[in-house]
Amino acid sequence: MDIKFYHKFYVTIEESLKLFKYEFSINKDIQIKSIKISLLCPITLQLINIPARGTFCNHFQCFDLENYITAINN
Repeated sequence: MDIKFYHKFYVTIEESLKLFKYEFSINKDIQIKSIKISLLCPITLQLINIPARGTFCNHFQCFDLENYITAINN
């Protein structure tokens, strides 16, 4: 598995933060005080080593890239 191939789709933490702020600013009637995101991969329930999320996903939970690639290759 060549993880470096997937780095061309990498989103910086600053870009992720801008996305969070945008998503939570759409509805002015709701105020978010905190966000909880699990550090466990929803595929394997193990700690995430390389966090990943689909480009068009509108949720904030990540999965582990290595586990995902392994799962789709099997």
